Amino acid sequence: SASTLVIKTVGLAMSVSSGLNAGKEGPFVHLAACLASILARMVPSIALDHVQVCEIVACASAAGVAVAFAAPIGGVLFAFEEASSYFPKHLVWRCFFCATLAALFLKTLNPFFNGK
Repeated sequence: SASTLVIKTVGLAMSVSSGLNAGKEGPFVHLAACLASILARMVPSIALDHVQVCEIVACASAAGVAVAFAAPIGGVLFAFEEASSYFPKHLVWRCFFCATLAALFLKTLNPFFNGK
């Protein structure tokens, strides 16, 4: 829900900026899944199909793991293991595509400006 997204975003920003050793990986995945669910439900043709919404959330969780750990294949494995109860072959490629784009986007942004 939107309230969960806002609270997680504020909490993640505060905990990471204060230097707490709480871990940003879990909230990153949850933020990506919440945002994907909200955006998927805004599109009327997708909102009526529960299977498509679940597939979009699985792809978003793969992208969240890929950004948190800079590991696209790890994101796909996470989505396969945790985010989806039914994982057809086409979803593997969609998750891999989303996770790869997310990792490349993070690499392009280079948030630490250290060249790594």
